[in-house]
Amino acid sequence: MANKRRQTLASLKNNREDLLLNLKQFTEMGILPSQAKNEDYYDLLDVMKARPKEERIELIDPIKQLRKSRFANKKGG
Repeated sequence: MANKRRQTLASLKNNREDLLLNLKQFTEMGILPSQAKNEDYYDLLDVMKARPKEERIELIDPIKQLRKSRFANKKGG
């Protein structure tokens, strides 16, 4: 029983530390912790995970990319 309590306590501490780390990252992005606490947590996480178009592999047109690489090879060689 005591072991389970220690694990639960450790898990709670770990979750709190994760939340504090996220608040720190929000602060680095210019969002005050009080603002972050008033917003939907999962929406803020989605914003943090947003990627530029160039990094979204699933949005890259394979034919366009192939043509682009062929053009670059002709130019370079």
